[in-house]
Amino acid sequence: MRNKISNTILKSHVKYTFMTSSASQQQAASVETAPPIDRSLTLPPGPKGRRLRNLRERMLNFQGFMGRLHEQYGDVVFYRIPGQDCCAVFDADLIHEFMSERYLSFPPFQDESSYGVMKTPGVFRMHGPPHLALHAVIDEAFDEERMPFHTSVMLEHVQAMRAGWRPGRVIDVRDDMARLVTGVMQDSIFGRGTRISAEMAMEAIWACKYDWALHRMPVKTAWLKALPIPQNRRRREAIRTIDEVIYETIDKARKSQRQGSDMISLFVRAAERDELKRLGVLDTDEKIRDEVYTIALGNPDVPINALVYIVYYLSRNPQVREKVEQEADDVLGGREITAEDFDRLPYARAVFYETMRIQPPAYASIAQLRVTEADCELGGYRIPQGTMIHPCAGMPHCNPRYWDGAGELRPERWLADAGPGREGCPAHAYMPFGLDPRRCPADKYSTILFVLALASFAQKFRIEPVSSDRPKHEALGVGIQGPYEATVLERRRAG
Repeated sequence: MRNKISNTILKSHVKYTFMTSSASQQQAASVETAPPIDRSLTLPPGPKGRRLRNLRERMLNFQGFMGRLHEQYGDVVFYRIPGQDCCAVFDADLIHEFMSERYLSFPPFQDESSYGVMKTPGVFRMHGPPHLALHAVIDEAFDEERMPFHTSVMLEHVQAMRAGWRPGRVIDVRDDMARLVTGVMQDSIFGRGTRISAEMAMEAIWACKYDWALHRMPVKTAWLKALPIPQNRRRREAIRTIDEVIYETIDKARKSQRQGSDMISLFVRAAERDELKRLGVLDTDEKIRDEVYTIALGNPDVPINALVYIVYYLSRNPQVREKVEQEADDVLGGREITAEDFDRLPYARAVFYETMRIQPPAYASIAQLRVTEADCELGGYRIPQGTMIHPCAGMPHCNPRYWDGAGELRPERWLADAGPGREGCPAHAYMPFGLDPRRCPADKYSTILFVLALASFAQKFRIEPVSSDRPKHEALGVGIQGPYEATVLERRRAG
């Protein structure tokens, strides 16, 4: 039976983002308030010299490096690495200024090797009208008409993972959640029945991240990808196979008369629109292929991070865990979860929002990097042309000026009319998905996946971490390091 998703699913978190429609994105893009540059302005404070030391520290512990810069130098920090000037911004109002109000003046950082296998710009690297047009198409992938397909895919994978767990078994939470999320995404992108395994999709994602890391090194490192080692062979084979499936799916979607809900089918149909043809968006199979990689690279970390970290936080906050379990018992009883249950799980949804606040998936995501096209002013400082700017969401998210008990897990702050937007806390102080007009269009997709998975797992199991240590971010500041081991314990429903 076709699952029906109410408008509540699509609208429940709109108040926590700036703008969600294509028209409002156009409005955001049109608001340019850049002041004329005052040549007497100085550079922001920051470490002097130390280019190689900065690069090494940033590569080994990005989150720690950003935290040290903020603690020592304040809300706007200027530093250098070999071949690049950089600026880290930690203040919510300033981040909103250059990401939303002055959108056109701060295009995405054009690191041509960021995604390795991609030959054309994806939505993360496009700017202006082409970006807005493509972003609107991707938004359509998660609209009311197509979301039932995605949620049915989510439920299949969630139930299959839960069925595979056995009480007393020790699992690698990071690996299991990565397989869950990548499996869901591959079916959402290609449609059911694809021959791409979750493991193969994970290899391709790692290949893209690995390429980006190598490109940031101060010496030539391309030869490392050519070494005849197992990791390189697996990644080359994964990309080769995924390429074959992408082009096969494109060809099938073009020949088929049915209106598939998978993303590739949507891209193929959208490519026929006059506006996209005029802008050169999705107008070749290669561009559709590259956009598939963009989505596959940019979206898995959010639900993976949330699902891994919530295992840690529930173990440290038993009162929150009990409320999650009680809600699952009250709503689900002994039956399997359905898509319609999303509306009935407000506490699980609040847990997701709070997890994203206290542990955003990236302090400065690759997808959010900006560059200055000319010398400009930001926060009372002069930012030189060509500077790469990091919007560091992690700092506003834990700023006690905005959040009571900023370091504590308090899902209740998201119930009723709480959360950002209340008095004293601007909506843009919460930005786990970025800000419009470059907000991640998969925000509601990630929310639904997390809520359905959390409630389904809590209905039957408690997952207890083996260690009291918190999960660790990857060195680049995006994603979770594995393994993160936990024991699966059977939970008996109250009553």
